[in-house]
Amino acid sequence: MLLDLGYKVRGAGRDFDKCRWLIQLFEEQYDKGAFEFVAVENMSSEGSYDESLSGIAGVIHVASPTQFSSDPNEIIPTATDGVLSILESALEQKSVLRFVLTSSSVAVLEPSSQSLEVTSEMWNEEAVQKARAPPPYLQERAMAVYAASKVQSEQAMWDWLARKDPSFKANSVIPSFVFGRPLDVQSQGYPSSSGIPIVVYNNDPKKMGEFIDNFQPFFFVDVEDVARLHIAALLHPEVANERLFAFAGPFNRNDLIRSLQHHFPDRQFPEEFPELTQNESKILPAKRAEDLLKQMWGKGFTSLDDSLRANLEEYF
Repeated sequence: MLLDLGYKVRGAGRDFDKCRWLIQLFEEQYDKGAFEFVAVENMSSEGSYDESLSGIAGVIHVASPTQFSSDPNEIIPTATDGVLSILESALEQKSVLRFVLTSSSVAVLEPSSQSLEVTSEMWNEEAVQKARAPPPYLQERAMAVYAASKVQSEQAMWDWLARKDPSFKANSVIPSFVFGRPLDVQSQGYPSSSGIPIVVYNNDPKKMGEFIDNFQPFFFVDVEDVARLHIAALLHPEVANERLFAFAGPFNRNDLIRSLQHHFPDRQFPEEFPELTQNESKILPAKRAEDLLKQMWGKGFTSLDDSLRANLEEYF
């Protein structure tokens, strides 16, 4: 999206070969030199980003450990050290004006929380307590460890900013459950939550039972709205030291089925659960995010129907 706006972009990843498809994709779609790739093998080591940030005006830090280990001593320090490492590198570059961190809804609330009034000051301390509990580190702890890594890595950023008082401004973007069009289906398939609509479309009873039927009612957002909010956090002159909540609205298992039945009326889908309710939490900061979308792009959050349709467009 930044490339579409005419900006030059430098991307960093651990493995050049694994990112080759992305480099080729951007070389085909944009002018030569619009995108360059830099390999950063150990993102949590001191100085690892020094070279990649040379001459950069804005930084978006998306990387975070996602291997879902149940050991908090493995995951949480890697996440926090990665954030602190790139912040220190940004501090050394006088050209840096903005820093944006990709956080997560699980840094704020548990998916099982169904009736909260969520503010921008809230943190998912419940996950931290679960993750930091004494061993044994059983696999069922993995989600709490991941959530705790998002809590403590974002907190590490805000603490660092308070201590260092850098010349650049910083923001975080907090996506909820992300649907929408993958960047390149042939190369990456349907990663992460974009695979959920595929499971519902295929109506495989085993996979429905494993991934969908016990799904907690939560909140969704379209991937392109997440990208737009990162750009707002990076470029909007009045967005500084904020947490932008990318929460378009509530959804549950029945909404997924109903939406896909609407788009594909001739297909057979699972029965709805008649007693299923919506998540009733009030995400107060989401209005600020939607106002920014309207101000910068002329429309608010993408609907669930439109997001799911885009998610499945290239599946056939």
